[in-house]
Amino acid sequence: MMEQVQTLRKTYTIIQDLQKGPFGKTYLAENQQTVNKSLCIVKQFQPNTSDPSILEAARCRFEKEATTLKHLGNHEQIPQLLDYFEEDQKFYLVYEFIEGYNLDREITDGKQLPQSQLIMLLYDALEALEYIHRQDVIHGDIKPSNLIRRKSDNKIVVTNFGAIKEIETLVLSSDGEVKASVVGTPGYMSVEHLGGKPRINSDIYALGITAIQA
Repeated sequence: MMEQVQTLRKTYTIIQDLQKGPFGKTYLAENQQTVNKSLCIVKQFQPNTSDPSILEAARCRFEKEATTLKHLGNHEQIPQLLDYFEEDQKFYLVYEFIEGYNLDREITDGKQLPQSQLIMLLYDALEALEYIHRQDVIHGDIKPSNLIRRKSDNKIVVTNFGAIKEIETLVLSSDGEVKASVVGTPGYMSVEHLGGKPRINSDIYALGITAIQA
């Protein structure tokens, strides 16, 4: 349950608590700066410590990843990043709202998708992944709940990139170096991903597991 109604940056009014997971929180919000108070998605990340060196590392990582995400949003199957900022040592991403539903609604135990539908699902997802990989970016957390079936055109939209979530895993090692833990979802992670060295083919592996489940 949402703790309290709040407005971030005097612009984004939280209206619904959508998800609280191991890596960040997700909210539905209204943009008060638009005429019709358009909906948007706000993702919050918070380092697990107030150590200045970790906060600075998180800040640098956040800026880098947010810049990448803003560029990726030029593709029609990736949500546009509308804004990003830091407030009270918490980091926020503001995405366009995609009307639709997560694929975990389609991919459920005991239900098999028709082959033609599965082929189209893979074609759509691979189209977006091809673009992502051409930018030398690894998604890092492909799974049904991070793939949205968009209502307007039935296309697959790829969301919830993994690298930005590492902000919440940063720790200071014994030698004084700031390190991050591997981020991903067990069951969808390839061997190299589990070993802390995800590659482009790690996303293909995760999509393959998704297809097997379908």
